[in-house]
Amino acid sequence: MVLEKETRFCFIKQNYEWNVIYLTRKNSMKATILILWSLLFLTMVNTAFAQVKYEKEYRLDIAEVPDSARQFLAELAFEKRIKWYQEEGLEDVSIEAKTKNKGNRKKYSIEFDKNGIFEDVEIEIGWAEIPSAVQHRVCSYLDRSFDKFKIERAQVQFTGEHPAIKAKVREASVQPSPQVTTRYELIAKVKKEKNFQKLELLFNLEGELIRQSRIVSTNTDNLEY
Repeated sequence: MVLEKETRFCFIKQNYEWNVIYLTRKNSMKATILILWSLLFLTMVNTAFAQVKYEKEYRLDIAEVPDSARQFLAELAFEKRIKWYQEEGLEDVSIEAKTKNKGNRKKYSIEFDKNGIFEDVEIEIGWAEIPSAVQHRVCSYLDRSFDKFKIERAQVQFTGEHPAIKAKVREASVQPSPQVTTRYELIAKVKKEKNFQKLELLFNLEGELIRQSRIVSTNTDNLEY
């Protein structure tokens, strides 16, 4: 049996509008598949959803935030109001500061561990701000892994040494730079064999998948910055 060439769509939701990237693929399949390979395939599908992400966030009073985290934010000199949250996962607890950067008007999330040690900066971005080569590899991965998918949100993530991170935030840029490590975090709704899931996916600067987690509960969608 040969599957005819079909056109697939990569839906990107940004600012309440859907942008569409067209992908094509042509695959051939043998009519007879050994049971062993079928079982292996099912195992791989289950593994794709095996990692689970559960998070619940609570507002924190400034007095509850570790001194090191407060000092880090003070050195970034954000002009907009900063709101603090405690984020509880299945295995750990973290602290997050949310604000907007007046320089580029984008939403920033600065994450620390429970002791106030800096972990990363995440900035909400538009799909067009992701390099085209990364866009293509991301959509190609989703296209071959799932029957349907919609990308709902995109963020760029920066990690690195404190001086480099602080300089990156101050310049209000979302573009990669050699001084910091750049990754892209996506939230996507996917369908695989009648099963619907919401996923968090992390890709590196080359568009390679680093981590994929199934979101089982979250209350971050309506948080105010």
